[in-house]
Amino acid sequence: MSIFDKLEKIQNKPEHIRKRILTVSVVLIMILIIFLWINDLKYSLQNKESESPPGPFSVFKEAILSSVSTLRAEIK
Repeated sequence: MSIFDKLEKIQNKPEHIRKRILTVSVVLIMILIIFLWINDLKYSLQNKESESPPGPFSVFKEAILSSVSTLRAEIK
């Protein structure tokens, strides 16, 4: 039985049954999303305590400053 057959079977049910199926499906999916969100939040908070890598702009700034200081040393 494919997914389309199951969808047709649900479409043929009375409206109050389809609404109940919809409500249960939405609640289950929201529980799953909230569970995943909380787990990700715990992981993010644990990693935030450790030292984070430097951002791209700070790396770019360091590269520019290093190049400028090298050029100044060569010019003198």
